[in-house]
Amino acid sequence: MIRIIIFIFLFGSSAYLSAQSSTQFCDYTASENMLIISRTSDDNLASNSVRKIIKTHDGYIFIATYNGISIYDGQEFTNINYENTKSLRSNSIYDFCYSKDSIIWLATQKGVSLYKNMEIIRLESLKSLDNFSIQKIVCDKDGTIWIGTASKGLYYYKNDKLSKVESLPDIEKNIVSLLYCDSYGKIWVGTENGLLYYLQNNKVNKVDLPKEANGAFTALHDNKNNYYFGTRNGIYSYKNNKLSLLLQDINSVNDIKEDRSGGVWFATNSGLFCYNKELNTLIDFSKKNILNNQIIQSVYFDKDNIMWISTYRKGLIQVRSSAFYNYPFKFSGIEETPSSILLRNNGTIWVGTDEENIFELNNGIYKKVKIKTDLNGGRIKDIFQDKDGGIWICSYGGLLHINNGKETLIGNSSDIPDNTFRYILQDKQGDYWVGTRQSGIYKITKNHKLLEKFDVENGLSSNYILSIKYYDEHLYVSTKNGINIIYKGKIIKQYNKASGLLDDMVFDLYKDDDNILWAATIKGLSRIEGEKITNYSELNGLKINKIFSVAEDDYGYLWLPTIKGLMRIEKKELNHHVNDSIVNIRCAFYNEDDGIYDKQYVGATHLVKSDDGKIYFNTISGVSVLDPHILNKQNSKPKLLINSLKTEKKTYHSVKNIELPAGIKYIEFSFSYIDFINPGKAIFQYKLTPFEQEWVKIKSNRKIQFTNLSPGKYEFIIEAIPELGQKKNIVAQLKFEILPAYYQTVWFKVILALFLLFLIYLFYKIRLQALKSNQIKLENEIKIRTKEITIQKEEIAEK
Repeated sequence: MIRIIIFIFLFGSSAYLSAQSSTQFCDYTASENMLIISRTSDDNLASNSVRKIIKTHDGYIFIATYNGISIYDGQEFTNINYENTKSLRSNSIYDFCYSKDSIIWLATQKGVSLYKNMEIIRLESLKSLDNFSIQKIVCDKDGTIWIGTASKGLYYYKNDKLSKVESLPDIEKNIVSLLYCDSYGKIWVGTENGLLYYLQNNKVNKVDLPKEANGAFTALHDNKNNYYFGTRNGIYSYKNNKLSLLLQDINSVNDIKEDRSGGVWFATNSGLFCYNKELNTLIDFSKKNILNNQIIQSVYFDKDNIMWISTYRKGLIQVRSSAFYNYPFKFSGIEETPSSILLRNNGTIWVGTDEENIFELNNGIYKKVKIKTDLNGGRIKDIFQDKDGGIWICSYGGLLHINNGKETLIGNSSDIPDNTFRYILQDKQGDYWVGTRQSGIYKITKNHKLLEKFDVENGLSSNYILSIKYYDEHLYVSTKNGINIIYKGKIIKQYNKASGLLDDMVFDLYKDDDNILWAATIKGLSRIEGEKITNYSELNGLKINKIFSVAEDDYGYLWLPTIKGLMRIEKKELNHHVNDSIVNIRCAFYNEDDGIYDKQYVGATHLVKSDDGKIYFNTISGVSVLDPHILNKQNSKPKLLINSLKTEKKTYHSVKNIELPAGIKYIEFSFSYIDFINPGKAIFQYKLTPFEQEWVKIKSNRKIQFTNLSPGKYEFIIEAIPELGQKKNIVAQLKFEILPAYYQTVWFKVILALFLLFLIYLFYKIRLQALKSNQIKLENEIKIRTKEITIQKEEIAEK
């Protein structure tokens, strides 16, 4: 499955410093932080030529194309076309409207069809339109369906009756290109050759459209009672029964919509534009992205404020706010790898690189920081600003201190015989702790005087320092050989693999407000609470074992960077796991799909959290910033729906109390997980009771099959386990019954049993009768024989 992600960068704006409280697409600053996702026929979209979009009552995105219909759940497309659904007479869907009873009325090249619950319906009362090309269709507030044709006039459908509007003879030989119902209930009708009318109270009113407009194609009545009409040559406003040219440079307008902030959007043959009516300004939203100079056919805003865009050649476009801001080096002409980040007191950002350079990031632009001192090609590992404003730069070419413009290079001296510096911090007393690659930790003063040294010779577990953290006057040191805790000049505690850590290689440490220490290791995350160590890895929910850093956001989530993206885990859930209250942790994964320009984190670097809660991190391509506040406000409410039950004989879309006929050998359940903000971030499990009692886990397959089920009553249960957002599992269930064949029914079995009993009884009676007959026969034979013997005896006696 291919998904094209487009990132809009923040050059020339300060949007990265102040996120919007809500998505306002028409605000230029906000629009530069949108995530644009393109879905095409490569993703199984019915066609790259998309006509119109709407969200259905059950949460799907319904997409009309020139090659049928696509139903989208955020992850997969289900396509309906003439080839698989004969009740859809044409694949060319020009328009649709959504009625109050949740029916979608389709305007097609061959008449009107209806869509409901994954099924296409044709009405007998609309078959007279089957050979008409239906261009426009509108559902008004009263339930009337208005139908505009190509050169066949205007119709309306009400109370199961189709009627023609006879009072508009002028449009008989014209194509209806505009059909719109405003908030007053007026029906606006426009044609390609420039006719414009509105119908109200059974009366037709003509509006003079200037000849230079060259046709009317779309309209909008906004929430401030303003009218906008889109033509081939400009946008017109309507007031006091008169049209006036509002925007001359917007031509070939296909659709007009209003977003929830009041911005008015124009979908045109040359891109997408937004009009700020308060400032009277026009924004070319498509200027710097995939929409530039593209034919935009329509635009739609759903209740989650996601913008959906229909294009003529580029498929379906989804636009939503991203929690990530990206600053790739290449857009400033830099071909280097970031290795460290400093958030300076003046609001600017310094970024050190593996190539010995430091760049200042300000308003989205990188500018090289001039340093006089030669660091001898040593990569920058850390940049720190102390309480007095002094800058300390840890590099593999020495420790550089910049104070009031003066630069001092420290290292390769008798006191500090090392120049591979990795980490520095300042303690409560104002002294500095410096970690190195080769010789452990040095404690120095502001004037560079050595106070203390910790290395393997005096108990440090390793001279290779990966991070140093300072909490409550304790120094927490992670190394290539475990963790060291230093207090008042002594190493008071050590943790390593032998004492319970996942591995000795510990990249970073974080101590939370509950005094729990979290260790990012090469083999997973370790939780340290006193002497108790609890480990988390791929075995119990992590996506990747190798974690380079750890930070907590303001909402109780831990963020763990990896080479394939960022992991997010709720700390509360990890704490519950200590007591074995859950089996697997929920771990969300963020990558390009969520707005990160480059998912690959730079190994052995650290996350940096700002005072306002943002988290800065290094990627191979540059610096990216996570704003958890935006993420927390994204109100994802996923739905889990069972779409159908399919047998070898029939597909059931109305999935309630289904009775299946006898003899069914094959059953297939199809389900959808609808989530457009966090698609794919869930796992599933199912069971079929009473056939199965244990849950069966599945990954991506949305179809589940069973064969040779016995007759009886069943319940199919599917459960979604979201990785983020929704805390509770989501369940969908379907009860159904497989009817028995006549020979499997209880009555048949009772009758059969009675029949068998009757046969046994009959056999018994026949056998008994036979025995009696034999006994009588034997008795008669005995009597005859006895009589013969008696006669013989008498004859002998007479002789």
